[in-house]
Amino acid sequence: MRLIVCSTGIPHRHFHPRLSASLMTLYSYIEESKRSGVQILHLMILDRKNFDEELLQRYRVEQEDDRLTTLVWQTPSYLQPRRGVFDPIRPLPLPEEYRRRLREFQPDAVFCLDAYAAGALKDLKVAPIFVQVHDPKFQTMWYHALYALRENPFRPLQPLVDMAKALRWRRYYREALSHADRVVTVATSGADALVRMGIPAQLFPMLWIGVPGADTSMPTHLPSKPTFVFQGNLSGLGSRAALHYLLNRAFPVIRQHWGRNGFEILLCGSRSLPAWVAERIGDMPEIRFLGFVEDIAALLRGCHAVLAPIDVPIGNRTRILTAMALGVPVVTHVSIASANPHLVDGKTCLIADAPEEFVSKMIQAFHRGPAIEAIIRNAQQTYIDTFSPPAATKALLDALRVMRRAS
Repeated sequence: MRLIVCSTGIPHRHFHPRLSASLMTLYSYIEESKRSGVQILHLMILDRKNFDEELLQRYRVEQEDDRLTTLVWQTPSYLQPRRGVFDPIRPLPLPEEYRRRLREFQPDAVFCLDAYAAGALKDLKVAPIFVQVHDPKFQTMWYHALYALRENPFRPLQPLVDMAKALRWRRYYREALSHADRVVTVATSGADALVRMGIPAQLFPMLWIGVPGADTSMPTHLPSKPTFVFQGNLSGLGSRAALHYLLNRAFPVIRQHWGRNGFEILLCGSRSLPAWVAERIGDMPEIRFLGFVEDIAALLRGCHAVLAPIDVPIGNRTRILTAMALGVPVVTHVSIASANPHLVDGKTCLIADAPEEFVSKMIQAFHRGPAIEAIIRNAQQTYIDTFSPPAATKALLDALRVMRRAS
């Protein structure tokens, strides 16, 4: 198969707090595809924010060979200039010299990572186009605006402006994706939102690398005190929603059950704590902020469960998949589980809605027992069969071949 890959960023092998996790998954997709004999032309569209000469050269040294050629378009922006704030947001079309290179490659299929990349290829038809969308930007903007209103109810102007911007981005997605032969999302909520706009999107499981080389055997040496980990980037929607639920709703019930200083929640992430969170945990000695943790596998495997109370149907799933891969139980919320059908209560994780139920699941994870061990085994097998790089890449290549035959 001859495949064009289009991304608006540079793939990278290792996790870094300032780099996109989605581009780390793309690195694995490309690596596994090359092992399967796929010939790749990788078009990277890089604006001022995403251009990094050192990272680009590292990627080229690691991946360029007779199976992969790179092509870089440096542009000030992915978007067409707008005359006024009410003008629609439109993708900037790919210049003719790059279009010619893509046509000369004679691809069997095109894989675009997200709507920005798809928008640049909107009017180019060299092969069937497959677009993978993570959480649509208009969805995350809308929920962020709602949380901003909750955090600062007396300062409503900016959240209302952001809601208006979300509607403009919704129109952008409709235009950027309307030409694609297949559009997939990594959560059902994203697919449902695009379908309501007339884009026939479907759920498609995302690749996640887990923690390569880490111990994945059943954890045995756990602390005597109930110990849990909350991880995330601490500023994205998943972290924002989960922090609100944990601190405002679940924490009083947790303390009521185990008492003051009777448990520990290790809070870690790649960015600094939001100001309101830093203030709230000042009187919560049970919560300890660790910042960015290099050896995340050791931290997770030394706790009784990972807490992911994301009470919106979109948000970061990588923290959940990492725990599943490492053999650590996950206690999560029914909202995020509703958008991710591989999260099944009592089979691959523990799911709750009300705070009392959430704490009950934490207690169950603390006491372990055969039921939790079965969840750990099922979760690990689900990760291996669906989300691991070999399995997820095979599913993607199979989907591309089906799309090509159908065209």
